Amino acid sequence: MATPAQGANTLIKICRETSAWGSTPAAPEWITVAVEPGGGFVPEINQIESTLLGGDPNPRAAVLGNRKGSGDLTFNPSLEALAFLMGGAVGPIVSTGVGDPYSHVSKLIAGDLYSYTVVEVLDIGAAYSIVARGAVVNSCTLDTASEGPLKVKLNFVAKAVTQEDATTILAAGTTVDLSAGVPVDHGWLTAGTMSIGGAVTYVKSGSIEVNQNLKVDDFRVAGNGVLMSIPRGRAAVTATLECLWDSNTATKMAAILAAPATPTAATITWTLSTHSFSISLPECYAKPNLPKIPDGALTAQLVLKAAKNISAGTSIATTTVNSTVGTVYGIV
Repeated sequence: MATPAQGANTLIKICRETSAWGSTPAAPEWITVAVEPGGGFVPEINQIESTLLGGDPNPRAAVLGNRKGSGDLTFNPSLEALAFLMGGAVGPIVSTGVGDPYSHVSKLIAGDLYSYTVVEVLDIGAAYSIVARGAVVNSCTLDTASEGPLKVKLNFVAKAVTQEDATTILAAGTTVDLSAGVPVDHGWLTAGTMSIGGAVTYVKSGSIEVNQNLKVDDFRVAGNGVLMSIPRGRAAVTATLECLWDSNTATKMAAILAAPATPTAATITWTLSTHSFSISLPECYAKPNLPKIPDGALTAQLVLKAAKNISAGTSIATTTVNSTVGTVYGIV
């Protein structure tokens, strides 16, 4: 009996599609990353059932319809891998620096999002790989907590997902392994690294979501059921924070209740020596809220909806400072 593939031995390799959407480059630059269990890519194939009646109750053959793919991957990324992931989740990477530390900034701006070829290499051989092409990040959620690694959840839409022999495309390019770095740790957060409107805010838990609102419906007559493009919609950037109800939070919430249409700004930063990761929402609008009375410390959920700040030119920016030069991410 053949031994089944083992999830623990699966490798995830990702390369940017630099020539055309849905096309693996001739000389791909593969990035190897580690993921949490439970994710992966699947094909979505529409089979249109026949409604014909023909003298007996047997169903008639279905007709093949439109085809696309989707996938979910969750990471506990290092700072080196995080810059790469933010390029797909938020916006194109702009790298600066002539030596360690290097800075990599991603902003939500106009233009095409990065697209990727993603290969799930199973331990039964590259000949049985699962390959997603034309994969674009539709949404990204970053979860914060009092302990543990930063979790980055990416939801992808894709032009196609197949099972195929990936030996040739994997051997054609170069590979950089970013799977073994130290994950970004919530222990790197210190008092004052979470700021709303310039005031220190103590957060029990929370999440920040970037939803690109991609439209996966460009199927055309005589298109053979193939997805032709993935247009962008109006994005949404939301932070949901469970804040401890101390004097800082109460003061800030009182200001929000008094003037809910007044914008504020929010930042959160993880720091390890000269390296760091920060998220900036330069202009956001808070939903007023007050705490319920529990048997314990009071908390209140604060929901921030980001808007484009004219001076910053974006509604969200991420900055990753690490030891990796931008050329590793394909930035020349």
